[in-house]
Amino acid sequence: MKKVLTFVVIAILILISTFPAFAATPINTLVKQQLDLAKEKDQVERAISDSQSNPKKFLVDNKHELARKELMNVSNPDDLIYGKAYKVYIANKEVIQDLIDGKNISNALLNTSYEWEIPVKFNNKSVASITVSFLDNRWNVGEIGGYLSPNSIDFVSNPDDIISYLDNNNLKEAKTFIHFRIPSLHSDFLYIEANSGEYFVPIIHGEGKSELYGLKDKKIYTKDEMISAIGPTLKAGLNDTGMTTGRPSLNGKYLGNQVYYLIALTIFIAFITIFHFIRLKRKYSYK
Repeated sequence: MKKVLTFVVIAILILISTFPAFAATPINTLVKQQLDLAKEKDQVERAISDSQSNPKKFLVDNKHELARKELMNVSNPDDLIYGKAYKVYIANKEVIQDLIDGKNISNALLNTSYEWEIPVKFNNKSVASITVSFLDNRWNVGEIGGYLSPNSIDFVSNPDDIISYLDNNNLKEAKTFIHFRIPSLHSDFLYIEANSGEYFVPIIHGEGKSELYGLKDKKIYTKDEMISAIGPTLKAGLNDTGMTTGRPSLNGKYLGNQVYYLIALTIFIAFITIFHFIRLKRKYSYK
């Protein structure tokens, strides 16, 4: 019997060790999602360097059309440099529906498509951004110019600023951190899933906009506060193209597969435990 108990304890410890993705993690670990850590790093960087559109030249040549005042003093594309890329998930219909229904949206977000957004800097300050998206089975430069203000680009692309902001709001640990976008609301959101609940930080598109749909820029909100502010708008426009478009998922069912793995592992351990118990019981019954 001691052998059985020992085996059960070891099995439980093995099972517990597979749960780190579901436990709270220091927020600084979750926030650092730079391109350097991504499997597609080389492909994304190649997409930028090989792009026929030449993003830096495009920004300089079209600075008046883009209405980016920070670009007005830039005449040489070589004076522009790329900053650290950050991942942006694009909310699809499932994400919107889960949010309206008050469900946890972390799984839906992780199973939607994402793109990489790269700040473009001049004199060490963001002046625009470009996106690299997975289209036609490869990473390609997509939108050039960006939606966010220079200050917002600086904020969301700097993990230390985000960590400091969340720390000041008593969010030191979380299960999930995701930067996502709802194009039809002209806003990005920093999403934090913590043990105490789900939180959202709106990042409003455009220059000088401090409030939209009753939500203030860079202010932290609970899920209930979010739904109260934008729920009616989301519900009314659920079939709006801006809310339902998105690229094919790059992640597959990552979180879902983890759940299936844990269930299968639990069943396997239970089966082995019962098998050994029956075997030992028979062994001692013959003595």
